[in-house]
Amino acid sequence: MSNIYGLIGEKLSHSFSPKIHEAFFEKTGISGKYGLFEVKRELLADAVAGLKALGIKGANVTIPYKTQIIKYLDDISEEAKKIGAVNTLIIQEDRISGANTDYYGFGMMLKKYNIDTIINLVAVLSAVGESKPTLAWKINMDSMLNVLEIAKEAHCAVFIPSSIGAFGPTTPHDNTPQDTIMRPTTIYGISKVAAELLGDYYFLKYGVDARGLRYPGIISNVTLPGGGTTDYAVEIYYEAIKNKSYVCYL
Repeated sequence: MSNIYGLIGEKLSHSFSPKIHEAFFEKTGISGKYGLFEVKRELLADAVAGLKALGIKGANVTIPYKTQIIKYLDDISEEAKKIGAVNTLIIQEDRISGANTDYYGFGMMLKKYNIDTIINLVAVLSAVGESKPTLAWKINMDSMLNVLEIAKEAHCAVFIPSSIGAFGPTTPHDNTPQDTIMRPTTIYGISKVAAELLGDYYFLKYGVDARGLRYPGIISNVTLPGGGTTDYAVEIYYEAIKNKSYVCYL
């Protein structure tokens, strides 16, 4: 009889987890099946309680439940406590424990490959951020905090691209100084200011070499402009290469 494992989340149709895990089961000789468990927010407690009743052997957790699920568990690992999030459930007869394997895996990768600098490119940008401000804040800030915590223990540096979005309408427009009025009015800009301050804090308190640059936009040779407030600057290059010229619409 196959053991049953699965992923707990809200919307999971995009997930490759079943293919990844079942390929691993086949390669390692584990008799197992991996499913997707879509759970409504108001039913999360019932879903966790039902895991043991259904004989589920273990589960992964994805957004938006990595933090919310903690209160329904019997205990969590030290790594999960540091991060404040759980991505793995260890299910036993008398208890369900939570762990965070991202933290462990990230740390092991740094040691294995002698990585001395982490470049954190994780961010929800302007357009999506304004439509989903809570999600944008959580992703933008949690990713920064996780990276700083790992860098503190691994004794490596952190670089995070900041943005001119960190400025706001009251920032001086001409000869803008490095240290100036920064009162952004978008959740993206607010999270960038907070990330800069968080980097300063980890440097002063723990000695983590955390640095950032306020870019007007990052140009990718792979990804097309995705709706950020400065994407017009990126579009110029794509259009110039495609059509051999670019006419400004302003």
